[in-house]
Amino acid sequence: MRPIIPVLAAALAAAVPASAMGQRAFSTEHLLSMEGVGRARISPDGQWVAVERRGPWNSASSYRFGNLTSHLLSRLEVSRRDGDVPALVLKNPGAAAGYLSGPFSPDGRRMVVYRLTEDTWRLGVLSFPDLQVRWFDITPEYPLYGQTVAWRSDTELVLVAREADDLPLFLRMPGGAQEEISALWRTAANGHAPSGVFVTSGSTRNERARSRPARLIRLNVETGEDRVLARGDFFDLEISPDGRSVAAMKNGEDYQIGPDVPASTGEWLSRRRLVLSDLETGHTLEPLPGQDFITHLMTWSPDSRRLIAFARTEGRAFRGGRFWSITAGGESEALDLGNDAPWIDATWDGIPLAFAGWDGRVPVVQVRSADGARLWRRLSPGDDDRSAQVAAPGERLVWANDQLMVLNGSGLSLFGGRDSILTGFSLAGRSFDGGDRRNHNPDPVWLGRQPLVNQAGCITTARTTRPHCLAEALEGEMILAAAAQDPALVTRRRSTLGATTVTLRTPDEARRLFTVNPTLEDLDWGEVIPVRHAGPDGAELTSWLLLPPERRTTPSPVVIMPYPGDIHAEAPGSLQPGTDQRHVNPHVLAAAGYAVLVPSLPYDRHPADLRDIAPQLETVLDAAAEAGWVDPDRAALVGHSFGAQTVLRVATQTDRFRAIIASNGYADLANIAYLRLYWRAIARDGVPITTMSGWAETGQGGVGVPFASDPLAYVDHSPLYAAGRIVTPTLLIESDLDGARLGGLFGVLYRLNREAGLLTVFGEGHSFASPGNVRDLHDHVLAWLDRYLAPSALDPGQPGSQPGLQNRGDQPAIAGRAPD
Repeated sequence: MRPIIPVLAAALAAAVPASAMGQRAFSTEHLLSMEGVGRARISPDGQWVAVERRGPWNSASSYRFGNLTSHLLSRLEVSRRDGDVPALVLKNPGAAAGYLSGPFSPDGRRMVVYRLTEDTWRLGVLSFPDLQVRWFDITPEYPLYGQTVAWRSDTELVLVAREADDLPLFLRMPGGAQEEISALWRTAANGHAPSGVFVTSGSTRNERARSRPARLIRLNVETGEDRVLARGDFFDLEISPDGRSVAAMKNGEDYQIGPDVPASTGEWLSRRRLVLSDLETGHTLEPLPGQDFITHLMTWSPDSRRLIAFARTEGRAFRGGRFWSITAGGESEALDLGNDAPWIDATWDGIPLAFAGWDGRVPVVQVRSADGARLWRRLSPGDDDRSAQVAAPGERLVWANDQLMVLNGSGLSLFGGRDSILTGFSLAGRSFDGGDRRNHNPDPVWLGRQPLVNQAGCITTARTTRPHCLAEALEGEMILAAAAQDPALVTRRRSTLGATTVTLRTPDEARRLFTVNPTLEDLDWGEVIPVRHAGPDGAELTSWLLLPPERRTTPSPVVIMPYPGDIHAEAPGSLQPGTDQRHVNPHVLAAAGYAVLVPSLPYDRHPADLRDIAPQLETVLDAAAEAGWVDPDRAALVGHSFGAQTVLRVATQTDRFRAIIASNGYADLANIAYLRLYWRAIARDGVPITTMSGWAETGQGGVGVPFASDPLAYVDHSPLYAAGRIVTPTLLIESDLDGARLGGLFGVLYRLNREAGLLTVFGEGHSFASPGNVRDLHDHVLAWLDRYLAPSALDPGQPGSQPGLQNRGDQPAIAGRAPD
């Protein structure tokens, strides 16, 4: 039961219709009991299907992996194409181990599998049709930035292997900090050894402790024999089409950018080095040891003779870098772009991207022409007809049938031509095996082999271009996996009431594999309606309002959840039934009687964009109120992460809103470079200060300059330094494993005797995973809203009129709401 203010019970009982008292609305317990669906795969021959099915969130044996607890909850269901039930289920009844799928071998007779426990991450191989798993004493690197496990042949893998039980960084964060800090505390308590962690800057920065180097290895999955090719901090690899060579990327020495150069969140901690290895002889070399390579680009020519990569020299930005053509033997040549410059794009978090591929033996690279145009340039002298083609964001090069093609939002077409070969076809799903590189810059030869699909339920490849269509079009279904040889699709569809069904579709039938969260169909869900209003430039925007499931005779109090930069042409997923958003779930608020408004807020990261954010939100609120759905005098703001900084800035600009709730955001942007607890405790994983400061300098924070260059700009962007203008009751929520802290702002508000609260949650990162903390979060949020948005709430300006949070369990539930 959440803490309740006794004096409000009668008033709220009157505000809630009697019919609401027995309704079945979505609660935190429903949220925490939700199951999930992970990745799906179909074997190349279309005969085997593997789907990851995730158990209820509240059933995990541990939550040390944070949001990646979903991996621990995963069981792997393997079915025959024509089977009625799974032929094999890899699972742990106590959710102490999770099972995930990896790539199929080229012949489809084997599939990589992974097993995660609280302490281990293991590689295995599942064989077909005997369905036996062979587990290896190998801890593979997690495929975060690139590919870390790949089939060289039907019986051999090339992979990045960490020391046994040395979990990849992506799995160690943030829970690994707790173990390390506990050990340091014990050392200090013992008193005979130092418990400090020392890092440095400048000329001695590379003297820090280092993680144990990983191994780049060949593994024969039949015999279990492995051969070490190289050692280092590898994170990506690409095997040549003929299987004779592998290119791999690793982290090198630490580096720091110049103080007058704005950083980005994608700025890495160390230089990136390229390694080439002959898989037959084991001979390994670094072809360009003085170059710092860009991630997300390693592409072999179809004949396997050359590789294209992109690198910069010491002290230069990537915009001044060069494309390199490198032979399998290590001979390197910088590609001559003439008057063009490389076109450098970036991922959402600022990781730089360069794009290239091959037209046979001829390099094709994406460039910025002298007049600023974005082009694919074919670097073949004298070939004027196909020398250039306009490039569009998101385009991918494809190599098939000895032809270069382009895949984009319109479909597949020949390079240098305008005629479409396939209209409306795209790659099925997103990559896990290839990491983020394959999502942005997939190898053209690999892409030429992959199934392409459209929403009509047709499947083909760039090699065949002759679609095989299923019996029915796909209505509201997301394609998880596809096979083209014997056509099949695995799809996922969430119903309008929240249940999710996974279906295997073939030309002969549509067979349901399983449904998760069927009990959500029995709940009452609020209606989602559009709210149209003018944006800051006068253009019409659409925001979205979730109404309480039980309609009221009077307008509802409303909670606005802003996030600048989000423009919603359609209702956002967070408002749809079945959303598993655990950090302040809109449907939990709606079930408590609050309308939830998600606004469309333009934001291009300009320093001035948030200076007038309050009038924008007032415009959205007024539009919703004019329709009669909400009470504009009982409105609150709830923001998480960047949304938290946003609502705090609004609080410094207006007192119109009755309550503010901000979680895990920055009140003082000067703290953006403050190392999180994990990095202070575990120096061997690096010092990612530029990564974090980049959020403010060139990223979402929108300051635009380094702190040392203009400290006052950080003051101007920080709600802390305008705290004297905050008079709205404000609840602040932070967690110890996160870098975004709000305790300083609470101290200022406390000193000013403002209505404020601070909830500090221990053992959590940027968003909460532990069921106990998710419940407590919603309890505090709803108690704060109940206190300040009730129709008869006392004037918060009257001294002593607002009691503090009561002890949990001391107060009765509000009439019409069952205790959690």
